[in-house]
Amino acid sequence: MNGGGREDGGGRGPGAAVLLAVIFGGAALWLARNTVPLEPLASLGATVLVLLVLTLAAHGLGEPVVRRLPGLRGLAGPDRVVAVLAAGAGLLTAWPALLAAVGRLRAGPLAVFLLASAAAGGIRLARGGAPVHRSAAGAPRAPLALLGAAALVTLPVLAAFMPMYDTLNYHLGLPFQWLRAGTLVVYPRDVYSLQPANTGLLATYALALAAPWAAQAVHWWLGALALLGTAAVARQVAPGGGGAWWAAALLAVTPAFLMVSTLAYSDLGVAAGGAVAWLLALRGLEAAGNSRTALLLGAGVAAGAALGCKYTAGPTVVVPLVGALVLAGPAGRGARSRVRDVLAVTAGCVAAFAPWALRNLVVTGNPLHPYLGRVWALLGGTVDPALAGTVSRGLGSFPGPPPSLERILTLGALGTRPHGGLVGALFLMLLPVTVWFAVRHR
Repeated sequence: MNGGGREDGGGRGPGAAVLLAVIFGGAALWLARNTVPLEPLASLGATVLVLLVLTLAAHGLGEPVVRRLPGLRGLAGPDRVVAVLAAGAGLLTAWPALLAAVGRLRAGPLAVFLLASAAAGGIRLARGGAPVHRSAAGAPRAPLALLGAAALVTLPVLAAFMPMYDTLNYHLGLPFQWLRAGTLVVYPRDVYSLQPANTGLLATYALALAAPWAAQAVHWWLGALALLGTAAVARQVAPGGGGAWWAAALLAVTPAFLMVSTLAYSDLGVAAGGAVAWLLALRGLEAAGNSRTALLLGAGVAAGAALGCKYTAGPTVVVPLVGALVLAGPAGRGARSRVRDVLAVTAGCVAAFAPWALRNLVVTGNPLHPYLGRVWALLGGTVDPALAGTVSRGLGSFPGPPPSLERILTLGALGTRPHGGLVGALFLMLLPVTVWFAVRHR
């Protein structure tokens, strides 16, 4: 070893050798293209490239936000990584929304913004501006193997576009029309076009710059963010040991999670927003002063972003989060403190969801169209009669006929059989544990 701590040989690293290996390997594969099929490798490489660019762009946008905001700038390790990527994803979603607002939702501005953000993220990482937490070396082998298996069975599928009904008519069909029109067009008799669609806004990058399969990679990326957030939440609840890795691994290999991770849907956007909201709420309850308010506002923004992905985030993210803030905290915590916390989260949630609510209010007269139209009318709102009957069951018809005993006992979680099935059953299974945990840790 020399005085600088480097091995003999002039301190040269393996960079040149790696570059030559890549060049010679690529040349060899090209020469053997008639023997070795290159299309699968190219497809997998393109998928990895989409994920890499999205990660760098989210980092380039999110790091300055986290560094400047009180509460967030004190985050470190995996919590900081989650906050940075979530903030970046939020700004990536906001850009096409701003372009659409001025009628300029086109491939050019999307490409410039994405590539500039990715370049900024790459420069920041190269300079060591935000160290990425590296804990895989000490992770338990079993959950690490499960996470690897989940990635192994889903990544190769992403490059093959899966033409599902909801994808063609909603998740990608509408962003395709947005790009053609340069703005967020709606079809008043089409309920899908009046749903919130944050993941659809993210999908505009894929549709404008690549192909529909790339939107599947975007949704997969949101699933990875949900896993990181889940691990961070588990680390807050039960620090030490391998609990964080097991939490992420068990979610990753859940059949429903595996299935939707290969589709251009919106559900993993809800999962990612929910995980980030819970993480920031838990950190906020441990903080005080401005840091506490900023973290709880951030939790509300994450919950509102999840609601902006899909209305299902209302009962699965927003309501449980607000309820937990009412129940959580030490026994001596006063009602005034609980109200302040709830107001902070609510303000963040309303701010994040407001653009979709305002759009629906202008178009239909109901900010939550197609749901709760009768309630809005009872409160004095004006609902377009032509749109009042677009949803005839569930929340759209509330208040309506009294529910059945079965629906009351199951809290409506099973929905109309067999559509509510897996998620509803898991919700009912985990509900007693959640209530016990909330009461036990008050």
